[in-house]
Amino acid sequence: MNKSATMLNRLLFYTNLTLLFITCSVMSIIQWLNYMITSKIDRKWQLRINFLMQELIFSQFTVCLEWFCQTRIRLFVNKRKTFDSYGQKPALVISNHRYPNDFMFFLIFIKMFGPLGAAKSFVKYELRHVPIFGWSFLFSEHIFLKRDWQQDKKNISNSLKNLNNSIVPISVFFMPEGTRFTQRKHEIGIDYAKENQLPIFKHHLIPRAKGFNYILRYIHSNDDFNIYNMELIQAQDSADINWKNFFLCQKLSADFYLEQITANQLPEPDADDSKYTELLYEIFNKKVNPLDHTIVDQIVEQHRTHSFIPNCEVIINHQRSILTLLRCIAMNIVIGGSIVYYLFYYITFILHNPIIRWIFLLISIIVIYALYMAFKSAKVSNYGEKKAKKMN
Repeated sequence: MNKSATMLNRLLFYTNLTLLFITCSVMSIIQWLNYMITSKIDRKWQLRINFLMQELIFSQFTVCLEWFCQTRIRLFVNKRKTFDSYGQKPALVISNHRYPNDFMFFLIFIKMFGPLGAAKSFVKYELRHVPIFGWSFLFSEHIFLKRDWQQDKKNISNSLKNLNNSIVPISVFFMPEGTRFTQRKHEIGIDYAKENQLPIFKHHLIPRAKGFNYILRYIHSNDDFNIYNMELIQAQDSADINWKNFFLCQKLSADFYLEQITANQLPEPDADDSKYTELLYEIFNKKVNPLDHTIVDQIVEQHRTHSFIPNCEVIINHQRSILTLLRCIAMNIVIGGSIVYYLFYYITFILHNPIIRWIFLLISIIVIYALYMAFKSAKVSNYGEKKAKKMN
């Protein structure tokens, strides 16, 4: 893009983002009412309404990526059978967690197979306070983790039981690393791995076994679930995948690698935790094809060398949807635009009173500060401090 086209794209993006925030806030209120009222009247209707609301909210962010950040997504699947079976049954997707806003890319991944209302994930507790995303996670009954095992164990158990109530096969994203990859965390993890004789990964943190063992034991006892291993890798022609470049409308592109973990690879449901821990490290060490023994880090290295992942039977280039774009534009104009118009009309009328003007300014400062603290708390991670304490 030339400079004028880039400025126009950003202007349209920020306008859309403003209306998006208002529109999605209204939908979050609907989700809240649905969660508080409809769930006590008819659970099936509550799930249907929430499914629709989550679809409408999350599609707004896929449109931002696809149309304003010019995102290109490729999907590499090692087996045709794996590609054909995805979405036929509920799925547990074991993924890496390398980028601050990688969940938006996971949404595009789900969109390649079906509706966004089918997305579920394990997320940290602090995210429930973040507007739009966090609120949608909360009212859509995603699984929140406090990193306190006694509390998390009970919450995971109750949440996993509710997964079977979904009206369509869901995709549950689980990131065993437990926190986002950073160089500092990686260095601390390497020291910890050396002291405890654990495998060391070049592009991943050490996966956490306790929660994985509990989750996979439950999933394995439920034959309705398929289990997949997925890797998200930033494309070579992409800007760094982070929030700053998203808000600057930089080109953000990525590739997915997907493979299925077959039933004969899983320990028996009554096997002890050591067997499930071995499987976890095997997932991070090797891909599921026993003839390949492809190291996870080698997948990343091959991608960096060749700009693609070799030996895959299926390669899909994601196509953005013009219908989704038009739907989101219409929603933002009708809902967000109408609210902005009436707010502007009444605020300009009310602000003639100096007292109300100061009250409005104070409320604005409080709201901005609350949003800042919500986003700040969502970024907090004591991964390094915990590891350091264990090593001392």
